[in-house]
Formats: sequence, structure tokens, C-alpha cells
Amino acid sequence: MRKLAVGLCVTAMSFAALGQGTINFSTYEPGGGVNAAVTLNGDRLNVDGAAYLAQLYVNDGSSFVAVGSPVEFRAGAAAGYVVPSTVTVDFVAPGASADVIMKAWAAADGASFEEAAPVGTSGASDIFNIAALGGAGSPPSLPAYMANLTGFEMTVVPEPSTLALGLLGLAAFALRRRK
Repeated sequence: MRKLAVGLCVTAMSFAALGQGTINFSTYEPGGGVNAAVTLNGDRLNVDGAAYLAQLYVNDGSSFVAVGSPVEFRAGAAAGYVVPSTVTVDFVAPGASADVIMKAWAAADGASFEEAAPVGTSGASDIFNIAALGGAGSPPSLPAYMANLTGFEMTVVPEPSTLALGLLGLAAFALRRRK
């Protein structure tokens, strides 16, 4: 009985491992047709190194869920592009398609996009589709490229004091025009 239980557990774990699609999380992969720089104020060189993070979000059927860990951006001449990594998507089968979003933010504004977006510098790509996640077959296929990803710009959320000062200036201008 014990051998049967162990055998069933091993079989279940094998099927679980086969049920995971993979994505090559890289924003620059010429061989894979990916060249999608992230910019800040229109300049990809502003998105430099560990000061900025990015993460993939995959649609699980009802919402977009963060997958994998946040990755840093490259530094120097390669700024604006993420440090490549392989992301495993537990809830999408290898070979199946998936809708994906890439989100990026300033690391100083929070550990996740959800923390950073309301208070600081952040941005997100358009939704794009990966037709067939990697990991299918035996041996498993290579991770899928993000060929449909397009570059995007991160924006800075202005400080409340900046907004207040701007509104005060508009009010002063309106009062001056009245007189």
C-alpha cells in the first residue's frame, strides 16, 4: 500500500511539472523578434539598472496575476531592457496561448507594481498574446519569446505638493484676470 501511495505521488508531481508553460522574459532578443525598450521621459537610458524593476502578469482566466519574481533592468548602453530570465507559469499548459502584460516601476517606490504605481514612477505594456508557451514535448521545448511585446513609457506620479502648488498658481492667475 505504501509503494502505491508513493507511486501515485510521484506520478502526480510529474503531471504537475508538465503542466507549466515557460516564457523567456527578455525585452531584447533579436533572434526571437523582440526589441521593446522601456523608457522614462522618452529616453530608455533613464531606466538604468537596479533602480527599476519589471515583472510579467499573465491572465489566469479572470484577472492578470504576477508570475515569477521581479527582475532588474540592464545598466549602461543596454539600459531600458530587462535582465533576461525564464518565467514559469504554473496555470498555463505548455504549448497553450496566454495573454500577458509587462509592468515596470521604480524600485524605490515599492517592492511590487501594486505598491509603486499609486505613488511613484511606473508603467505597463499593452496586453499581448504569446501563442504557445514553452515547455511542451519531450524533451521540453524552449521558453517562448515575447515577440508581440512593444516598448512603453513609464510615467511619474507628481507629488501632492506639486499639484497643490500648480492649483494655487492657477487660482492666482484666475484672480488676476478678474481684476
